[in-house]
Amino acid sequence: PNEGVDILPSANGAFSVYWMVAGEWLEYTITVPEAGHYDIVPYLTTVPGFGNFRIFVNNVDVSGKRAVPGTGGWENWTAFPVTNVPLEAGTQILRFEVDSDSDKLGWLYSLNYIDVRVNTSTSVADADDDMVTVFALEANYPNPFNPETHIQFALPQAMPVRLDVYAMSGERVATLVNQAMPSGRHTVVFNAAHLASGVYLLQIQTPLGRINRKMTLLK
Repeated sequence: PNEGVDILPSANGAFSVYWMVAGEWLEYTITVPEAGHYDIVPYLTTVPGFGNFRIFVNNVDVSGKRAVPGTGGWENWTAFPVTNVPLEAGTQILRFEVDSDSDKLGWLYSLNYIDVRVNTSTSVADADDDMVTVFALEANYPNPFNPETHIQFALPQAMPVRLDVYAMSGERVATLVNQAMPSGRHTVVFNAAHLASGVYLLQIQTPLGRINRKMTLLK
C-alpha cells in the first residue's frame, strides 16, 4: 500500500503471494485517508497469459474486464494499473476477482500484492492543451531515482497510450499506462521498490510512434 492507504486482508487469508485460477477471489479492507481519485495497481506474473481480472470496491466494478497477457516469466512481476478510481474517505471493501475465457481449471497467474495510491496523472487546462502540438516523452525526474520517479509525456490529441518499463535484457517489468488518454501533458509516478538497481528502458507507444528513454534506479 502507498500514500497512506491501509490494506488489510479479509475473507481469503493473509496478504501475500497467491497462485490463482478462474473463479477465485481475494477481498481486502482498505482505509482511505481522504476522498479523491486513486490508482489500484495489482502486481501479477504469468507465462500462459490468458487470464483476466476485475476489481470491485464496495461491490461496484471499477476496472471492467482486464486481460493479463504473459509477463515473459514467472519471476517478472508486472503492474496492471486501474487508474483514476474515485474513492470516498473511510473504510472500503476491495475485491479482486480472477477469471479466464479459455481455461477454467489451470493456474492462470500469481498475485504478489495490490498497491493503492493517489492518482498522479494530470492533464493541463484546455488552453494549455492547445499548445501541445507534438508527441513527446520527457526525461524522467529525478534520474537516478530511488524508489520513485516522475514520467511526463505530451499528446497532441486524444489517443491510445502504452507506457512500459523494460530491463536491459528486454524483459518487461512494469506497464504504467495502457489506455486511451486525452490530449495534453500527463505525469505518471513510477515506484520501483520491487526492482533491483540498474538501468531500465522506458518506452511509450501511440499511433504516432514509439519513443524510448533510459533511466537509472540506484538503491
